[in-house]
Amino acid sequence: MTTPTERILQKWASQGCSFVHYLDGNKGNLKPCNLAWVPEKEFLQRFEFLERSTDWDFFLTPEEADLVRRPEWRRELFAALWSSSSSNKRQKLA
Repeated sequence: MTTPTERILQKWASQGCSFVHYLDGNKGNLKPCNLAWVPEKEFLQRFEFLERSTDWDFFLTPEEADLVRRPEWRRELFAALWSSSSSNKRQKLA
């Protein structure tokens, strides 16, 4: 049985561990000049800024999205994935 964090990471990995950011904040504006890729690491670092203008929750259940919105969960995940002492970090979590 997988944990919620493992399920979230698996879903994000299926998206290439990056998210579409709508530069003007309008998710309906699909013009190429309005779209930018945001890597998972940057997304977790700047979640409060990017949450409303980035497609990050498309494949997540409401419960998983609520978990991602918790600052402590994002801090712990960020530390686990990108701390200098971790190796094969994503594989350990997913």
